[in-house]
Amino acid sequence: FRVGEEDLNAKDSTRELEEDDNYFGDYKEGFDCGRDGVNQEPDFGTHPLIDVNQWPSEEFQKGMLEYQEKLLRVMQILLKSFAMGLGLPQDYFEPLTTRPMLTLRLLHYPPIEMENDDSTMMGAGAHTDYGLCTVLHQDDVGGLEVLRKDGHWMSVPPIPNSFVINIGDMMSRWTNGAYASTLHRVILHSSSGDRYSMPFFFNPNVGTPIESLVKDEEAKFAPTTSDELLLQRYEQSFTHVTK
Repeated sequence: FRVGEEDLNAKDSTRELEEDDNYFGDYKEGFDCGRDGVNQEPDFGTHPLIDVNQWPSEEFQKGMLEYQEKLLRVMQILLKSFAMGLGLPQDYFEPLTTRPMLTLRLLHYPPIEMENDDSTMMGAGAHTDYGLCTVLHQDDVGGLEVLRKDGHWMSVPPIPNSFVINIGDMMSRWTNGAYASTLHRVILHSSSGDRYSMPFFFNPNVGTPIESLVKDEEAKFAPTTSDELLLQRYEQSFTHVTK
């Protein structure tokens, strides 16, 4: 997608955000890829969120899929940790993620041109991620911020050889808000130049029920399914493109 085609500065299903009528989309461009070989699965073509990847070259495909496979191993560890934290069997999420809806995204935030070297602009609007969990690798430019409970934005400085883990809306719903989805944004500085990041969005299988796993308290969110929630959020983020 091209610069401005995704607009994350919108209301989401987990937290109420301020809408800005003067915001015209995120200042970033990206390349997405999902699981490879989905066209060989028996139900291929039955859901808009599942489609084949389009690769610019075999070398690029090989590198992306190798990295994707390593990230899936990271997710296996995280899913076991989430389950243990909820008092569930370690393998609770395994049958729900046998054919996950996932996206490995390459993001480029172009340099901004302003007269003042101290000028800033929104690279990615304030939002929570849609799915279960996001594993993010960012370069050393910086700009990622998260909203603290006291209402102040806090910088998330890059740490070499590390990932940023963001809880998404699905996990927040599954845990009835105990694992809150992380409200975050990207602020670009005119003196920073190009910024690159690689988020890996991991989601359950198509049609997975998303409702509170906490049975001893009233559910804070209405039941939905994994694909319904994703479609709703994609429609909100790419509204001006689909129109």
